[in-house]
Amino acid sequence: LHPAVAKAAVALQADPTLGATDLAVIGGLSPGRLGQTFAAEMGESLVAFRTRQRLQKVEDLVGGQGMDLLNAAHEAGFGSYAQFFRAYRARNGVSPRDGLLS
Repeated sequence: LHPAVAKAAVALQADPTLGATDLAVIGGLSPGRLGQTFAAEMGESLVAFRTRQRLQKVEDLVGGQGMDLLNAAHEAGFGSYAQFFRAYRARNGVSPRDGLLS
């Protein structure tokens, strides 16, 4: 992997709230170049990878710590519950309440 891609992936796994500018600084590339290189090397966009990491963090917070969905979504870096809901449903085919709380 390109060193910038590896650094961005590790950083997002540790903190999925990081934005494109933060990741570009960490990787030492411009946001656009990092996005292109990341997609070419990882087979998914930087945004898709970050969303996947955020969803995993919500699952960990709800399942492991018993945090409610709204607070877990914000803690994981989603800007709103609606944004989290759409991402969760797109990935899992069910609502977060049906998937995580049932």
